[in-house]
Amino acid sequence: MHARQLYWIHRFHHRFNYIVLPSSASAVSVAEFLLAYMAPFIFAAWGSSSDKASAVVAVLMVITANLIIHTPALEEKFHRYMPWLFVSPEDHLAHHRQLTCHYSAPIFHFDRMIESLKSTMHTIHETCSKGE
Repeated sequence: MHARQLYWIHRFHHRFNYIVLPSSASAVSVAEFLLAYMAPFIFAAWGSSSDKASAVVAVLMVITANLIIHTPALEEKFHRYMPWLFVSPEDHLAHHRQLTCHYSAPIFHFDRMIESLKSTMHTIHETCSKGE
């Protein structure tokens, strides 16, 4: 959503950077709602044979995580207990403040996962280069 070609869809959400409330999670344009919120569930339903209950649970997980990462009161509490794999309120609120980091939302912290993978690949490359 932060690529030059797509930011017009996401711009409305970042009107809420100074004061971020849980309701900011739902402050998205119609285009963003359809592309980023609905399309993944539509494609998942079309491409899998999941039942209605599984789909409802998946939607509830995304809604809950989205509310959590947009709740400043949870910033310190979740920071201590959130596994590195997941986006914490601290991570996402830093994104709202800086706009240049922590793009992942609302559940998996893809920035961190990609950095970890790059680091692992670099270590493997160095090990292989040394003939270990």
